[in-house]
This record gives sequence, structure tokens and C-alpha cells, in this order.
Amino acid sequence: LPSSFIVDSIAFANGQFVVVGFGKGIYTSADGISWTTQATANPNFPELKSVIYDGSQFITVGGTVFGSSAPPLIMTSPDGVNWTTRSWTVPQNQPETQLNDIAIAGGKLTAVGANGTIISSTDSGLTWSSESQINNNTTFRIKFYKDK
Repeated sequence: LPSSFIVDSIAFANGQFVVVGFGKGIYTSADGISWTTQATANPNFPELKSVIYDGSQFITVGGTVFGSSAPPLIMTSPDGVNWTTRSWTVPQNQPETQLNDIAIAGGKLTAVGANGTIISSTDSGLTWSSESQINNNTTFRIKFYKDK
């Protein structure tokens, strides 16, 4: 990995590690030693914060450049090599946001982020919808235990 790259999250599936983080890239490795650049995120997004594997594909989420009006970044990949950007429409009444973490339970992906953002997907990350906000605070991590 480049010395300027800061790892935020790592996932492993199908004999491959996938790493995301601060440095605008997605990297893969079969052995955890030699790394290959697989995708460079949109330059408007400085950091991919979290990556998971849901049983069929990798999903990564990230943040916006502070002060920009660009939506949060969501990307999916069946193999860690070929990535597709997915969209989620930020509600008009919601301030600028970023996505910080993603988890899965019961076949439902849930991502959390700034300003009380909670979004979910039941189709392996292809489409996303907003969930009820608990408050306007930033959530940095989400975990499910025993598929709940």
C-alpha cells in the first residue's frame, strides 16, 4: 500500500482482501502483503470509510469533501476488482452528510453517518432508502450481533 494511504476498513472473501481508506483508492491482495490498486474513487471523495462482504458482493461507503454538495459515496463489487457507484438521494432537509460505516443483519444492509444519517438496502446495496433519524448527531460505527 502507498505510504500515504491510511487504512480505515478491510474485508475478506473468496480468497481476497479488500482495503479502503483515506487516499482515494481501493486495494486488493490475496496474501495481505502484495497489494494491487483496483479502483480510484471519485476525486471529490477523500475517504472510503468502511467495506464489507455480504455473501454476494463487496460494499463500501465513504464521505464527501467538507463544504461540497456531492452525495455520500456508495460502491459495490462482485469481485473487489470491478466497482459500480450506487446512488442514494439525500433528503432536502438533511444537511451535508457522509457515510461512516456499514453492517449487515438479516439480509439488510445498514449504513450510518453524519447528521443522524441511517440508510438501508435489502437488495445487496443496489438501491438505498432513508431510515428514521434518531437524532442529528454523527454516528461513526454500527454493529449487529447474532444477526439482529
